Amino acid sequence: MKTLDARTYKQQVMNTIITKLKDDLFSAKITNHELASFLEIAPSTLSSILNGKTEISFNFLIKIIIKLYGKPFVTLQNEIVSNYLLHAKPENQREALEYASFGRELDNMKKLVEREKNSATEVNRECAKIYDITYKHFKIVKQYDPYDFSDELEEYKNKVKSNEAKILIDILLCQAMYQMKDYKRLYKRIQNIEPNVRSEKVPNKFICSSFLVRIKEIIIVVYMMQNEIEKARETCMELLDICEKNPNLILQKANVFYNLGESFLLENYAASKKYLEQSLFILNKANFKEDKDIKRKKRRIESTIIFLKIHHYRDIHTLPDVLDLDDQAYLEYKKGNLVKAEELLMKLERKNGSLNEFSTFYLGLIRKDRRLIEKSYMMFIQKHSYFYANLPKCYLENI
Repeated sequence: MKTLDARTYKQQVMNTIITKLKDDLFSAKITNHELASFLEIAPSTLSSILNGKTEISFNFLIKIIIKLYGKPFVTLQNEIVSNYLLHAKPENQREALEYASFGRELDNMKKLVEREKNSATEVNRECAKIYDITYKHFKIVKQYDPYDFSDELEEYKNKVKSNEAKILIDILLCQAMYQMKDYKRLYKRIQNIEPNVRSEKVPNKFICSSFLVRIKEIIIVVYMMQNEIEKARETCMELLDICEKNPNLILQKANVFYNLGESFLLENYAASKKYLEQSLFILNKANFKEDKDIKRKKRRIESTIIFLKIHHYRDIHTLPDVLDLDDQAYLEYKKGNLVKAEELLMKLERKNGSLNEFSTFYLGLIRKDRRLIEKSYMMFIQKHSYFYANLPKCYLENI
């Protein structure tokens, strides 16, 4: 009797959600045909969902809320979403976990993790544990260490049985490898993961797409570091196409625009500026509750835009009044104030004990010292930053 009551209550909650959505869709004059097209599903499938015959997936629910209420980002705290997740089937709970992880909703993800740790479905229990490991290392520990993160993932991988959980661990291990600067293993491993995702080992379409996005984000970074710019841009456009079809992947869309902007950084001012500003616009518009990683991303974009303007000596009047010492030194070099530029770099060297690859390059330009420019080039190469190694390389080829 209790089981019957629980099922009846679940059906009542789901019916209430669907009824509200249908009423609001009608008020907004959004037709079933328009909505089916937006969701990229057959009208008959949409009818089955709206008639309560088929449980609406978490992904479709988020998409409908985005379209219906004009929200750039929907959190798990949304009233409709939170009520839905109390009764959604296991597959949809996993969609929500991946969505929350991707959207940096770590605290909300943790609440869902605690429920799914006790799920009757094995793959849910396994995935919940993986997301819990992620939460621990990115939210609980004082100082994130990719080596510790990798070790705990490797240890747990030996215990999981489901393909979905194994692939998720492999993707997270690749992210850790990038942070550990283990680029050779990273490139080899990431190439082997994508075929596994596409080979129906991850049957859920949303989770499959999300995993592919994670993989492509890593591949883009690898291509950029290897200076394979055209491949990076091609992968960016593939990823952008996925993001356009999934408006909930807003953070990933911002990342794509940043990567595109960076790829044009040294050769095309207008294209680079356009993409970088699009990335910053998305992050400023969306509600990420000032997540520390988002703050860091925004600072990185702003810093890249500053470098772009100085490097091409364009829109200088829009630069901040106060710049970092290395940026100010590069700007003074561009203005022809060589003495002041060198003084700033010497001040930076005294402050930090040494100059990084960028500052060494600037000093080489200021002094017209080929040896320093060559040193800068080797510093970029040693860091596997072949894209930015083009900076000194270009000057060396033209001296």
